[in-house]
Amino acid sequence: MQNLINAVVREPEAALEHLRAYGQLARVELVLLAQAWQRRTLLAAGALVLAGLCTGFLGLVLMAWALMPSSLPALSQAQWLLLCAPAGACGLGSLACLLALRRTPLPDPLTHLARQWQLDAGWLLPPRQDPP
Repeated sequence: MQNLINAVVREPEAALEHLRAYGQLARVELVLLAQAWQRRTLLAAGALVLAGLCTGFLGLVLMAWALMPSSLPALSQAQWLLLCAPAGACGLGSLACLLALRRTPLPDPLTHLARQWQLDAGWLLPPRQDPP
């Protein structure tokens, strides 16, 4: 503790600059964490919206199939493909969002700040010696 007090008394400007650097490091880490949460939130929302759209399009296809009168000629494969394509695209988009969400882990909050604190504490504070 004596080393820390001596360093602050000898170089108060350096101590203030060091505290400012700690603040900047904390701000950068919090911004990165907020960006990671924002990305995860947008991916989850996108997956939910696309899954809802896929369900709606599948309902539309089901209604088109159920309401086709037997007196009319059946729809061709190309027409059924055109009816099913939006549902398939939305389903694939939803799966892509879920895979991207799974592959983007959250960063550990304030890791660099804790590492810097440990480095500074090792330099300024003497090692603890517990009495036997």
